[in-house]
Amino acid sequence: MTPEAKVLARVKKTAKALGLRFVRLSQAPGVEAGWPDAFVLGPHGCVLWVETKAPGKPLRPIQKERARTLKSYDHQWCKPDAAEAVDAALRDFSEYCEDMGSLLCSYDQGGR
Repeated sequence: MTPEAKVLARVKKTAKALGLRFVRLSQAPGVEAGWPDAFVLGPHGCVLWVETKAPGKPLRPIQKERARTLKSYDHQWCKPDAAEAVDAALRDFSEYCEDMGSLLCSYDQGGR
């Protein structure tokens, strides 16, 4: 297994352990290049786009552009390149999703 594949496998394993849903994207002919490898679904409509890399490997220019595009639409995005980075990113994302739930519950109680 390549170093990048190990990182991607860790994303899948950690997402499942945290009660999140891992979705792998595959590139088919004709699909634009540079989009993240996967995304993780969390509660309350939260989505985290994940571009995995081997340790120390930088993003390609098209991947940097895709990250800027996702962020410009207020999407969560990360580029873990090691097990520790995966664990930290997904823990933070899980907490973010729970905070969103608290905000939604407060809004719903406000007379919606």
